[in-house]
Amino acid sequence: MVVACWIPGQNLPLHNIAKGRRTWVKVLSGSLHLRQSSTGSIAQKDPEELVLLESSTHLLGEHDLKMHHFSNVSETDPAISVHVFSPPMTQLGLHTERGFEKKDIPMLLGPSGDSGHTYLGRSAGRRYLSFHDLVKLLDREFSNPDISNDIITTILRKSIFNRDEWSLCLGTAFLRNTTPAPQKVLLAQRIGYTLQLSCWGSEHEVGFVAEAHRNRSWTLVLEGDLEERASLPSSGKHGQQYSHVTTLKSESVSYLDGQAEVSRRCDSEIPCVTLHLYCPALAEA
Repeated sequence: MVVACWIPGQNLPLHNIAKGRRTWVKVLSGSLHLRQSSTGSIAQKDPEELVLLESSTHLLGEHDLKMHHFSNVSETDPAISVHVFSPPMTQLGLHTERGFEKKDIPMLLGPSGDSGHTYLGRSAGRRYLSFHDLVKLLDREFSNPDISNDIITTILRKSIFNRDEWSLCLGTAFLRNTTPAPQKVLLAQRIGYTLQLSCWGSEHEVGFVAEAHRNRSWTLVLEGDLEERASLPSSGKHGQQYSHVTTLKSESVSYLDGQAEVSRRCDSEIPCVTLHLYCPALAEA
């Protein structure tokens, strides 16, 4: 949720909010002008234009490739608006005079005022999503019978986590992992999903680790590089498979639908820290 204050004549350049995200806007004071277009050009013919009046609430829906331009066209009166994004958002893609730019929204917050959210704090001017609040987001999404894989992927890709929190969760394993397998910490075990934090030794310490289960899975790399090798059944002759090899960098997210045989290893000089989400829940967790 974002609260925006608009001085007279202020505007937000053309921007998008990514496929699969819904947006609600409530104007608390004043009014806003909204222009929407299906391309990134202001000069597009017949763009859709709306005037958002004070006290009005608008569901802007799932925009896919639409671009948006908000402005306070009043020359005398400021405006205040509340914008709610689902899934959460941490970055806007802006079309400015300098070209296309990405601008971070330096916070992704859970409920305010909850003293139990130990890691919902600032660090070097930024605020972070705690694992506690990530679990609350996942609980809400997995309660939906029509859960979208894209929604879960977007939540993981847009979340900003605090290195101090995962370091504390992993303890000394984060600093030095001498075991022949990744160190794992269970963050949440539900009927519908399992959430794990893993620390992998450097590329010289741990080889490939295979997963034998057939669950849908998401992997988010928090630090370091992770090599992922997936063997998937081919649509051709029975029994044939094709392999996919990729190196996931920091903040990268991968999704596997459960049909792949997968092996992973750290592919960097420093230990690799990853977040893993499995659906349905792992029996052995």
